[in-house]
Amino acid sequence: QLTAPEKLQVGGVNARFHPNEKTDILFEVAGSKNDLNLFSSIDNENNDGFAGRINGKQTVFKNSDNLKLDALLSLDYINEDFRSIERLYDVEFSRNWNIENPLGDQRFIIGGLDFSDQKFGSVRYEFQNLDYSESYQGFRHVLGANLMFGNFKIYSNFSSLQSDDKI
Repeated sequence: QLTAPEKLQVGGVNARFHPNEKTDILFEVAGSKNDLNLFSSIDNENNDGFAGRINGKQTVFKNSDNLKLDALLSLDYINEDFRSIERLYDVEFSRNWNIENPLGDQRFIIGGLDFSDQKFGSVRYEFQNLDYSESYQGFRHVLGANLMFGNFKIYSNFSSLQSDDKI
């Protein structure tokens, strides 16, 4: 039995836009071509995939006492036919979202606030929405804190998930 040759090509473009000192916008667009059998033209309609990401950060408040409040927004879109060479998210992503074999195009939205003080540390809240077009929708609230009060330090990470899965 002969093993058919395969081909995976991935290309991307990313950029950063910093219109003023309070705003930062990053975006990335990628495409992939994944042919599982170069000898055959059967099933070639799902070889091409694309993905995109846009991240924005706006400083809402900043004063001379080093208090700072940032608003965050992120949107990822991944076509179901997109293939990457490396994983796109951290190792715990599937476990954190309670997903096994999601189907369809992925849309992942994060909105949040990040409050920081150089003396006491930071607190961050995020609302996250993960949606696979054919099989899954989930909502997560994530609260993280890294606070210091003299020699007493608090590090906390909390999340709450509500999901709807066809499985």
